[in-house]
Amino acid sequence: MSRSRWRACTLLGVHLLIAVHISCWYFAGRALAPVELNESMFTLEHGVITTGFILIALIIVSVVIVGRFFCSWGCHVLALQDLSEWALARIGIRPKPVRMRVLLLLPVAAALYMFAWPQVARFNAGAAWGPMRISTDAQGFGSLMTTDFFRNLPPWWIAVITFVFCGFVLVYLMGSRSFCTYVCPYGAVFAVADRAAIGRIKLVESPDGCAGCAKCTAACNSHIRVHQELARFGRVVSPACLKDLDCVDACPRGAIEFGFSKPSGLLSWRKWGRFGVPYDCSLAEECFALVAGVGAFVVTRGLYGAIPFFLAMAIAALVAWSAVIAVRVASRRDVRWARATLKRSAQITRSGWVLCAVLALLAVFLLQAGAVRHITQHGVASWERGDRSLAHAQLELAQTWSLFHCDEIDVPLASVLLESGAPSQARVVIARIVARDPRRVGWKSALDDCDRVTGGH
Repeated sequence: MSRSRWRACTLLGVHLLIAVHISCWYFAGRALAPVELNESMFTLEHGVITTGFILIALIIVSVVIVGRFFCSWGCHVLALQDLSEWALARIGIRPKPVRMRVLLLLPVAAALYMFAWPQVARFNAGAAWGPMRISTDAQGFGSLMTTDFFRNLPPWWIAVITFVFCGFVLVYLMGSRSFCTYVCPYGAVFAVADRAAIGRIKLVESPDGCAGCAKCTAACNSHIRVHQELARFGRVVSPACLKDLDCVDACPRGAIEFGFSKPSGLLSWRKWGRFGVPYDCSLAEECFALVAGVGAFVVTRGLYGAIPFFLAMAIAALVAWSAVIAVRVASRRDVRWARATLKRSAQITRSGWVLCAVLALLAVFLLQAGAVRHITQHGVASWERGDRSLAHAQLELAQTWSLFHCDEIDVPLASVLLESGAPSQARVVIARIVARDPRRVGWKSALDDCDRVTGGH
């Protein structure tokens, strides 16, 4: 059986373990907490040992020794991306990879935000760290064992949207493993650790030797110039190598294998950076993409209490690339995106007009959402200053323009109404808060107080 099938079976086994984990919690009522890598932030900030911290520590140790095997053999998101690419290939679609400098900064910035910034904030606040400890359910969501399995997970419909977007959408529009390349902050951390790894894809002595046919490069879904790195260094030095071993299977002469060699260090730095070939965009286009991507992330992260961090990152990456496409449609004679011709001989095609309409709607949505969040922030600031009447007006305006009711507006609005002595108005807002999450004991108590004062009206 080929290594790709072994890897598929391994990833299937990972998902079966996840199903078993959930089943144990469902039938026993208590189980090991979900292994969420983002819980390592809680450990680094507060010293509480979490399942996510334990796993990421073990992964980093493994990466330092054998390289990024976990990414391709144990990550459920990469499994989703590879499945998406396989499904698209079955219908004759081979997505073209996007190569942008500015997007490579996104996972690095996310990693710094997740793991370094909390330490800076804690230091500036003068808060003490540690000691390392294990908490219980009653002490917070970072416990190792829990009765609330979904305590730190999004609703199922958000999870579905996230997986569809980070899988099929990103792969189709930006190429295979685009989430790993342009979104995943853990990948940025693992890439640093990989530079110290002795486990490498390397050339070996064989009767025929390497012919430089580049079939290994064609097989690499991480878009590494495998044949060039082997010819120059005798091994793959790029920290983007996920050790899926597809390149080993692709070599017709058996001249490549996984083995132990010198760490790559900084050998992967080169003239053309990450990909070893020229980037797809000019510096001006990348600057415009940076502004669009950062703006999209700021607007969408936590929007309406629904969009999680990684989905906002994926949206930011796609918006950044879409902004470049929009500029090209406006300025170039011929433009293609994915499999669609958007502009031919200075004439926008039907597909181009459809894309322009979609991008215009997306821009309107982001501008509207950004305006609502801006007004909400001003309302919260007015409330914190003690100007309740202005805060009430601003938060009511934000609620009027908001597409959905959400905690971001309802929580400060309810607080302002309670402090202003308007229990009947507050009751309506608090009822929405409780309906979204009946476990919120404090707000349920506040709703009961309002009912006693207003008679339930």
